[in-house]
Amino acid sequence: MFNLLNFFILVVVIVCALTVHEFAHAWVAHKLGDDTAKRAGRVSLNPIRHLDLVGSLVFLITQMIGWGKPVPVNLNNFKNPLRANALVAFAGPLSNFLFALVIAIFLKFFPAGLPVLVAGFLGALMNINIILGAFNLLPFPPLDGSKIIGIFVPRRFEGLYLKYLDDGFVYFLLFLMFDLFVLANILGGGVISFLVSKIVFVVRSLVLFGV
Repeated sequence: MFNLLNFFILVVVIVCALTVHEFAHAWVAHKLGDDTAKRAGRVSLNPIRHLDLVGSLVFLITQMIGWGKPVPVNLNNFKNPLRANALVAFAGPLSNFLFALVIAIFLKFFPAGLPVLVAGFLGALMNINIILGAFNLLPFPPLDGSKIIGIFVPRRFEGLYLKYLDDGFVYFLLFLMFDLFVLANILGGGVISFLVSKIVFVVRSLVLFGV
């Protein structure tokens, strides 16, 4: 049964998680020497500057798969493009995990004094941050994981890797559709959801262990 309050909470936590994620990309890129995102107004916690309508709707429906508006990055502004690109990419998921850790610490120290609605909101915000960060660690373009693995690519394979970044999204999209509508029915659960759930389990365990 549709619950308007739960729907509203879900929308708010998704907006918060996506905004922090994209802001982190833009902020780290600026700190590493590329001001492209800053000039585009993306070093901001204003959600309107970061939200992608389609990506937000997909995340709202699936609660596992989604994205924000890509942060513009000019690799020519970095001294070490692949390394910097990996750091910029990793900043997104890391910001979500740190956000979740802060919430977990807060809930630990104020477990009884919070209204049920507030505690539920913070719990949902923690979980969505972990899920968003985990999904973006997958090594498929245009997800952050595809750029993070760039620091491990041998120099002789850089050309192939860059081509993978350019063309990989098409293949990932096709596999994602196949995974959601075919493999999920055959296997009782898709490969993507399986991978994300395992990453979520590990990260959630680390976050809760840290408090």
